[in-house]
Amino acid sequence: MPADLWKDCDVRIASTDGTTSFSVAPVGYQFSAAQKLSEDRNWLQVELHVVLADGRQWEVVDPCLTTAEATSVSGWLAEAVRGTQPVATELDIDEPSAAVLSFLEPNFALAVCAYPDASTLTLRVFLSYCDLASDAIYGTSVDITLTRTALAAAAAEWREQMVLFPPR
Repeated sequence: MPADLWKDCDVRIASTDGTTSFSVAPVGYQFSAAQKLSEDRNWLQVELHVVLADGRQWEVVDPCLTTAEATSVSGWLAEAVRGTQPVATELDIDEPSAAVLSFLEPNFALAVCAYPDASTLTLRVFLSYCDLASDAIYGTSVDITLTRTALAAAAAEWREQMVLFPPR
């Protein structure tokens, strides 16, 4: 598919005040469908974009999700919207937690770090190897407080995007 078809396919999770955001967009498969190993055929190229309240930004395109992992994101977000996702403020790569959504490639991970009230939550996005503050695995995290309605819309948009990238 032509690259211009994907330019508006990002799912943006933004703070209620609009100063901080995390965008994620599948931009294609890493390898062609002709790849011999089925697990290689299902790696997605994903664009990540972060904007901090102080104006700093970071963006990368990397094969950081499999189609199975990408499919799990909308369910995890839906649990966060319902308030059933456990709170986690830290991420330990040596001790995986069900409260943190992490992936085989550690480009990013997600956790709910607070439920301030019935209509909002604070999502923590852990980032690896980004030039915002640290060049380490999950060396940087960004907190985004947003409404549950906004996160529900992002989860729905992500589900729609995954229809374009089925397992092969």
